[in-house]
Amino acid sequence: MGRAGVGETHTNGSRPDLPGPAPLPGADAGLRETVAGLNAVVLLGSFMHSAPNATTTAELAAGGLAAVTRLPLAAVAWYSDGPDGPLEVTGRCAGEPGIRPQVVDELSRLCPRLNALRPTWSEGADVPGPLRRAGIDTLFALPLRVSTQLLGYLLAGGQRRAMPGDLTLVQALGAQTSTALYVARIRESEERRVHALGELAGELGAQRELLARALALQEELIDLVLRGKDAHTVVVHLADRIGAPVWLLDAERRLLAHAYGGTGMVAAPRASELARVLAGHDPEHTPRSVELGTTAGLRPFLVQSVATDRETFGYLMAGSTDLGPVDHTTFQGGRLVLALRLLIERSVAEAEERLGRDLLQDVLLGRGDGTVPAALAARLGHQGDGPAVVVALRPNDPGDTARAARRALAVVGDELRAGDRGLAGMIGSEIVAILRPDAVERCTRRFLERVTAALPSAAPAIGISDTRPGLGDLEPAYREALVAVTMAPRCPDRVVRFLDLGLHRLLFDTAHADRVDEHVDRWIGNLLRYDTEHGTRLVETLGAFFGGEGHPATARRLAIHPSTLKYRLGRIREILAVDLGRPDIRFNVELALRLADGLRAIDGSRRRG
Repeated sequence: MGRAGVGETHTNGSRPDLPGPAPLPGADAGLRETVAGLNAVVLLGSFMHSAPNATTTAELAAGGLAAVTRLPLAAVAWYSDGPDGPLEVTGRCAGEPGIRPQVVDELSRLCPRLNALRPTWSEGADVPGPLRRAGIDTLFALPLRVSTQLLGYLLAGGQRRAMPGDLTLVQALGAQTSTALYVARIRESEERRVHALGELAGELGAQRELLARALALQEELIDLVLRGKDAHTVVVHLADRIGAPVWLLDAERRLLAHAYGGTGMVAAPRASELARVLAGHDPEHTPRSVELGTTAGLRPFLVQSVATDRETFGYLMAGSTDLGPVDHTTFQGGRLVLALRLLIERSVAEAEERLGRDLLQDVLLGRGDGTVPAALAARLGHQGDGPAVVVALRPNDPGDTARAARRALAVVGDELRAGDRGLAGMIGSEIVAILRPDAVERCTRRFLERVTAALPSAAPAIGISDTRPGLGDLEPAYREALVAVTMAPRCPDRVVRFLDLGLHRLLFDTAHADRVDEHVDRWIGNLLRYDTEHGTRLVETLGAFFGGEGHPATARRLAIHPSTLKYRLGRIREILAVDLGRPDIRFNVELALRLADGLRAIDGSRRRG
């Protein structure tokens, strides 16, 4: 019986001229065989359509193809993820239950080059070498299609004389395989989608639980702020919750608060390392992992800015990068809570500073009417009226004087809020405080210690007025404190009481004002005028030389080279035309310097008044 017309093409475009098998003894027997084969294909199709996946479907189709054709090669090549995806091959070859990898590779390279619309015959040299070596010199490829979609190929191959003449059963099997593969791909796609949805639902559930826990922790932190707890309390709570040490730094990388979170003592990063990592960086709203040098070597830290969208208040660091999702989210949210806390603290401090400054100016610069300010009496803990002392603090920082003054004011304010009562504010470049007499010694000692620690490059000095019995007229006490703080840098401990100034108290005796001016002009007038005309600082150099401990110490204090100091002292001797080595002349010159300092302090207070 000849081949049925299936529209097959040869690789060279011509139809193959193959001999058919020997005719069956009788047409009825051939028809019965074909019908039986079609029934078997239909039955196989029902199995393929119920297969759990495309791989099983392809294996069933390859087995059916081997049974129908009885050829050495019976295979199915199909696209598991569409025509643009990878090609998978399964089947039987040369009597083996599987196909050798070399043959699979050849079929994978061959199939994309086949006709996707019509069956293809390949013979002789058109058959890949690995197939020919396996005894296959003729290959038949049937496209597996559903509508316009190419699913793969049904592949049969063997010796030319063994190829079947009637391919009706092969085409019928191809039709069943096409629909079964299509259904299997749809089923697998749906199963993958259901599985992905299940995973997504599980992940969302886990995320919801993590988010609920993180929000609960955030609410705890916010509640601390709403109940008026300070930044240190918030940091301690945050460290306990995430189980890691936490440091809070201000915008200038100074430590504001820290807590170890039950982990024991952990070395903090060195200041130079903080400057390297944080200086010049834009605000970072998400934590980043960095390695910072500590006294115990390099350690990993999580660092993020404590900031709003408009302003950075500082930095938050955790001494561990091994945080779970909840702890990581809690740490990240802590920056906003602490930004809120620091914003509140700053707003309160600014309000207190404004009120204190206004009250100080009213009391000390002669803006009041002489009555006792009730607000000041309350600040000092007096019932109605009581004694007071005025203290002036000058940071004397060679760097940013405005920043140093703000920092010193913050230190003084913290000290007063933590202990003794008093009022502090800034007038001009000095930090001025009004204290009870019994708190003066204790407060001034703490002021000096804490300002020195906060401003390592500064040399703070403090001047203390005489005690005033009442609060109604403190302007003279303010001027006394200014004179004292002007003299203080020349004293070893940098703290001077006006009571101890001796001869300098004459500055407040108006009857002797002319004589004071005459003394200053007689001994250092030429030097004062030279500095004014030439923009030099020779008066300052001479004062530092008298108050210093030799040339090297004086040069360091003035931040100049010893050779420069030697040159300046030579110019001073030339301008003054005196022998500074004589004790009497040195006494008069040094007295004139101190009197000039006091006159400047008094003149400055009068201008501010």
